[in-house]
Amino acid sequence: METHAGAGEKRIACFLAALVAVTLLAAATPPPEPVNVTVSTIPCRADPLRQAAPRIYAPGSQMLEAPARMIDGSFIFTLSLFPGSRWIAVNTDNCRGARHFVMLDSTARRIEVGLTPYAGGHARRAHMIRRDYSLPLGSLVGLLPIPGLTAEVDDGHGKTYGAESDILAYYFDELPPGHYNLTIAGQGYTGKFSVQVLPNTIVRRDIAMNDLTPGT
Repeated sequence: METHAGAGEKRIACFLAALVAVTLLAAATPPPEPVNVTVSTIPCRADPLRQAAPRIYAPGSQMLEAPARMIDGSFIFTLSLFPGSRWIAVNTDNCRGARHFVMLDSTARRIEVGLTPYAGGHARRAHMIRRDYSLPLGSLVGLLPIPGLTAEVDDGHGKTYGAESDILAYYFDELPPGHYNLTIAGQGYTGKFSVQVLPNTIVRRDIAMNDLTPGT
């Protein structure tokens, strides 16, 4: 007959064995690698063509290439950050802007940040725009098998959205939650898929070559 002490020892042994298994699994799973995003600001008419580099707020990022001023007054810079849902805010002399975007774990990306005049003036000293998590938006992203493909979704009620793309990936950074029909087309191929977008969630739908139909 098993004693209470013996049963307790068995439970402890099982707990320790499970803890060791979880630890080994975590150690065997490599952490995600950071990926690069190249950011271009869209010039703001209220800004002078010559000004100092902008203030940049991008949580969890590392600056790889400092902002370079272009002839049109825009800036270009490169950040390194981990995959997932990301936010960036930019303040210049008289303007500011921000956007949410998604980074995949296997590809770099280029994005644009639009700037608008700051009503209070002196935008460089103004608060950086923070993300509003109360907005129930979701994201739909994925890898593409070949360059030259475009992605579009429609909600079945006449509303369509076009994706941003970076050669081998597509991004719908912010979509209202709901059911969508995703269409991938280009280079003589097409494919249609049904997806469900959830609030504050990244839905990933990678597209393989055998998902597409040739000749259309």
